[in-house]
Amino acid sequence: MKQFKRQKQPKRLKQNRNHTKHYSQEYSPKENVTLPVLTKDGPLITSYLDRAYKVFDKALEAHSRVLVVRFDLKVPAQVSLPENAGGNRVIRLFLDSLEAKIEANLHRKRSPHKCPVRYIIAREIGDKNQGLHYHVMLLLNGHAFRHIGAIESEEDNPFWLIVGAWASALKTTDEEAVDGVQFGFNRKGVRQYYLDPSLDYHLLPDAFRRSSYLCKAHTKHFGEGHHGLMTSRK
Repeated sequence: MKQFKRQKQPKRLKQNRNHTKHYSQEYSPKENVTLPVLTKDGPLITSYLDRAYKVFDKALEAHSRVLVVRFDLKVPAQVSLPENAGGNRVIRLFLDSLEAKIEANLHRKRSPHKCPVRYIIAREIGDKNQGLHYHVMLLLNGHAFRHIGAIESEEDNPFWLIVGAWASALKTTDEEAVDGVQFGFNRKGVRQYYLDPSLDYHLLPDAFRRSSYLCKAHTKHFGEGHHGLMTSRK
C-alpha cells in the first residue's frame, strides 16, 4: 500500500517571520491552565494568544466579576471612512470616547465602581469586499455593568455607549453609526459572558475560545503601519 507523508505545518508566519503559528485546539498559557481555542479558520498567532490571555488575567485580577462583550465595528454604507482611518487612529478615537462615556455614565449614576476599558481588538480586511473592520472584545468591571443592554432599550446602557463612541470616532450620529456595531446573535441581544466566582467562572473557557478568533493569522496584514492585534496594557 502506498504511504503518504503528512504535510508539514509551517511554524513561522510567512508575512512576518517573528510570529509563530498555533495549530492545536488547546492553548496552555501557564502550568495547570489549558483553554480551548478556535482553529477552524486556520492557525492562530501564538504571541497574539499570549497577549489576549494577559488581558483576561489582568481583568480578573482587578475585578472578581468581569463582563466580556464580543462585537464587530464596521463603517456603515451611508458613512464615509474618515481621513484618519489609516493606521489605528479611528479605533484609538473609539476607545478614548468609550472610556470617557463610561466614566460619565458611572458618575451620573453615582456608582462607587471604576471601569477601565480593557480590550482585545483585531484589525482586518475582508476577503470578499476588502472592507476594513474591527473584531472587538471588551472586558469591563462586572460590578459596574452586569449586562450590556439591547438596541431596543431607551436606557443609557453600555450598548448605546459603544454606539456613541463609534459615532464619535466616525464623526457621525448615533443613528448612522448603529448599523456598524454588529453583535453575533441578533439585534435584540448581544454576545456576552459574565464571569462570576460564585459560578466558578464556568464561562471563562467559552469566552477565551471566542477571543482566540481574533488571533487567527488569516486576514491579518503586516507592514502597513498598523497593528494586526491591539490589546490593553493596564
